[in-house]
Amino acid sequence: MKSVQTQTVKVSIANQEYKLRTDNPDKAKHIASEVDNSIQQLRRKVTDPSTQTLSILTALNFAEQKHEHAEQQEVDKEFVSAELAKMSKLLRKSYQDHLFRDEQLQIIDS
Repeated sequence: MKSVQTQTVKVSIANQEYKLRTDNPDKAKHIASEVDNSIQQLRRKVTDPSTQTLSILTALNFAEQKHEHAEQQEVDKEFVSAELAKMSKLLRKSYQDHLFRDEQLQIIDS
């Protein structure tokens, strides 16, 4: 089993410094930056800019995005499945038509 090398990375979220242990520092920094940006945007919009309120609203926004993404994935899967079924049906028909033409040619050649 391969051991995962973890590193400590410093990130800033809502003007607070955090040390995170991660196996992917660039990803951790990127995610922390997204969270911080979301909090900063909300800070400009809400009447109660407490850290707790901003954190809850940010978590709700990310949860909503995740839910919408999952719903879209389901719609996309259903679409792809339907399209593959149509293609499969067309391929079967094309193959059957090809076999039928070959049978007709053999009958004519006899």
